[in-house]
Amino acid sequence: MGTLHSIVTAALVAAEEAHHAGGGGLLEQLGIQFPLIYAQAAGFLALFFFLRQFAFRPVLSILDTREEEIRTRYADAEKAHSTAEQLRRDYETRIAQIEAEARDRIQDGIREGQAMRAELLAQAQQERERILQQGHREIAEEREKMIYLVRDQVANMAVEAAGRVISRSLDEATHRALIHEFLEDLPASAGGEARA
Repeated sequence: MGTLHSIVTAALVAAEEAHHAGGGGLLEQLGIQFPLIYAQAAGFLALFFFLRQFAFRPVLSILDTREEEIRTRYADAEKAHSTAEQLRRDYETRIAQIEAEARDRIQDGIREGQAMRAELLAQAQQERERILQQGHREIAEEREKMIYLVRDQVANMAVEAAGRVISRSLDEATHRALIHEFLEDLPASAGGEARA
């Protein structure tokens, strides 16, 4: 600062000497007065030191505070960005887990459906077998009933025919013995015919 002041002073002194030597010069024509310039320079320097002491320091302090706030906000923004990025990654991981769980549940549902289908088919097969066996039993029972009815009718017809043929010549005991003999021979022949 002192160097600038001495250069300005030296320049002004040189210009004044040139003015006195030449009998008026450029400085005089421009209306430059050295005492006024000195007073203005001194006022400027006093104002500069005053502003430096009372204005620049508080302003610089405010600027430093503002810079620190900006740095803090920037750091907070970086932290928030990092947190948001972590949350995004966590969200994507969770979505992937949910999708995997959904696929597993679908596969479980398919397996359960197939197991239920197999179980229902097995039950239907068992029911079919039961119905067939019951049908065979009922058919066998009906066959036995029919054989019994046919045997009974044949016996009645034989008794009636035999009675007509020999009704007058046989007594009751002989008649019954013949029927009984006929019935004993009938099951063997009727069973063979029914089985055939």
